[in-house]
Amino acid sequence: MGNLDGLRAHLKQWKADAEASATDNATLEHERAEWIADLASLMDRLHAWLREPEREGLLKIHREGTTVTESKYGTYDVPAMIIQAPGPHSVHVHPVGLDVIGSAGRVDLDSGPRKARLLRQQSGAWKVALPSRVSRAILDLDDLSEETFVSALEHLLLSTRSPFAE
Repeated sequence: MGNLDGLRAHLKQWKADAEASATDNATLEHERAEWIADLASLMDRLHAWLREPEREGLLKIHREGTTVTESKYGTYDVPAMIIQAPGPHSVHVHPVGLDVIGSAGRVDLDSGPRKARLLRQQSGAWKVALPSRVSRAILDLDDLSEETFVSALEHLLLSTRSPFAE
């Protein structure tokens, strides 16, 4: 016959493991929900900074959703947008993920091969990261503000101009 004390010990360990897993899952769900809310707020802020050129017909802002899959947080839907300037000039603003080395979340701004990054800090503040003028291996970080965002956007849009355009 088996030992009831031995079975009890296993059952207690399995119960503790299940409770710890449920707590971990609740924490991850909370972190993910907070991230998605921060992304919605970020997209609203970026869009607000571009309202004037949008009203003037100089830009079109397409708000959309996309899906992110991360090993730690699973698959989830996030807000994204496309900033369309006249002609073939556009910048795609899309979240990369929450579980990113060196930050508490990353959003990429892509325009062809050019990129800028928005990095969420542990404090919830956002930084703009652009390739350094010194080296492509280094990123210059600035606090996200209307000025730094517009500067990054201008950098991305101007870099997509044809070299033959004057």
